[in-house]
Amino acid sequence: MSNIPPFPQAVLENVCRIIGDTNTGLTGTQIGAYLAQEHIKDTDPTLTKWKRLYNAFANFQNKHQCSNNILNFIKLSLSPARYVDDKERFDLLRNKIVHFRNMGCLL
Repeated sequence: MSNIPPFPQAVLENVCRIIGDTNTGLTGTQIGAYLAQEHIKDTDPTLTKWKRLYNAFANFQNKHQCSNNILNFIKLSLSPARYVDDKERFDLLRNKIVHFRNMGCLL
């Protein structure tokens, strides 16, 4: 797979706010596990969830000049199999990301 260009700061921040939302997003444990799985350094696990994600993603993009692993993180965290018992939460997260994508913000 070729390198996908880094996301602009505003896109990165909004994706992190969606995925790291306290009520509907991932848990802190999930964030840590998925970051590790995608080889993205968890730069500061003590921050709020969205800021933790943002710093990890921004650090990765700055170092590697691509967003491949970030897109893989999004795919991993929104895998339907992870939400078998919580379809409502899955639909909410997916719809927010899809809406953001439809605005031309994500590939």
